Amino acid sequence: WSAEGRIGGTAYTQKRRDQLHLGGPGDWNWYLDFALRGVFGPIAAATRPAVEPRLIGDPDWPNTTQENVTGRLIEGYISGQIKFGSLTYGQLQRNWGPVGYPGIPVSDYAYQRQGLAITIGAGPVRLNALASDLRSEFDSTGQRVNRYLFLHRLEGKLSQRLRVAVWEASLLQGVGRALETPFANPLSLSVLANTFGINEEGNNVMIGADVHWRVARTVTGQAQLAIDDFQFTQRNLTPDRWAAAFALFGPLGSDLAWRAFYTQVSSLALRTSNPFENFTDAGIGTGRNFSDMDLIRVSLSIPVAASFVLTPELAMQRQGEGRINDPFPARNAQGVLDVPGIFIGTVEHTYRVAVGIAGASGPFEVSADAGFHHVTNDQ
Repeated sequence: WSAEGRIGGTAYTQKRRDQLHLGGPGDWNWYLDFALRGVFGPIAAATRPAVEPRLIGDPDWPNTTQENVTGRLIEGYISGQIKFGSLTYGQLQRNWGPVGYPGIPVSDYAYQRQGLAITIGAGPVRLNALASDLRSEFDSTGQRVNRYLFLHRLEGKLSQRLRVAVWEASLLQGVGRALETPFANPLSLSVLANTFGINEEGNNVMIGADVHWRVARTVTGQAQLAIDDFQFTQRNLTPDRWAAAFALFGPLGSDLAWRAFYTQVSSLALRTSNPFENFTDAGIGTGRNFSDMDLIRVSLSIPVAASFVLTPELAMQRQGEGRINDPFPARNAQGVLDVPGIFIGTVEHTYRVAVGIAGASGPFEVSADAGFHHVTNDQ
């Protein structure tokens, strides 16, 4: 078992952790967290609450009622682990996607993600499933709309250099809606249960695939592709909705490392004509938090003073007017949703030159990131 406490402070020019989608005023605040972790035979347990006043005014923090002090649970879970799998209940950070950026189906972008997770397999084949109830919302008549998120992921290690996975994310919603086993079942294909099976109303199903390939000794590639609610019929009425991410990284000489990353999310991805079916929880994305955008970034990792890493970075982002919390635009007289596949309306461009540093020396830890932005068509 272990117990660990941390106390310190944060300073920032804006509140949102995403440095390319700015939001909230600049300020400085103190910070405190305390972690307890233990392993008892096959059972692992952990809790880490934090007092973090910085959250007040963060556009991605769902509680808007606090004024002075606020806290959150960074992690809190219990997990039973055996040779061929695990069963975990509670909250911890998960990111299904390329390293270093929020995954498309689920990520740690949002501050809280409770759920029940199952992992089956510890060898070349592994099945992961996650079931989580999202915060309820209210429709125009005041009725409570229940919302649930289910994720299934099957991964196979095809060789020492190549791993592939297929996955699906299902969002269910409805007044009085309860957890439904065809979607919660980790061995069920929700896309079949939804599109061809029991129910096509009140659901949004996204399917995708991941690839992790060590191309050469010095180059590793990662890719993720998602199709949101694929249209099998009347494809001319609604544009396809997709998201994708690609990363390349590796060592550079004996000390440095490099990384290149590109991602794109189409104008209508992660949302539907019914906002209750958007891939959001309390208005914050369960995986990605922004639609209608793309981003390219290149960075280096440079070791400094034995225990710190310096990370210079160049990035360019384009953001259209499609927002993840907005319903679909209105259809034209012919019933066609006439919008571009990506970049609705005026496009905001952000060019970023930045440097980060992170590391520790004894009990002292530091993490900092600062950059210069050149923005056109701001907001």
